Amino acid sequence: GIIEYNEPVFDFGTVKEGDIVNHAFSFKNTGTEPVILSQVAASCGCTTPDYTKTPILPGQSGEIKVSFNSAGQVGVQQKIVTVTSNAENSVTTVQIKGTVESK
Repeated sequence: GIIEYNEPVFDFGTVKEGDIVNHAFSFKNTGTEPVILSQVAASCGCTTPDYTKTPILPGQSGEIKVSFNSAGQVGVQQKIVTVTSNAENSVTTVQIKGTVESK
């Protein structure tokens, strides 16, 4: 299988410190074998990913939901979520970025 993201980078713009930013990255399996996500890890504890746990069949889509808590994260932010799977591109990344203003 092959993971292909619609939009691998999400820019949330500017938020106030303490706001929670939620975003779902959707991807499609453009290969010929089912794709199973084995691990989805964020670059920081402030970012919590959730993801499709079932096999994604060829031509089907899955998603990675990312929740970023901006408390204590003032300034320009760039959080990377690393996705490990059995796809041909076995390690892929999605990114959430933007600016957090102090309250």
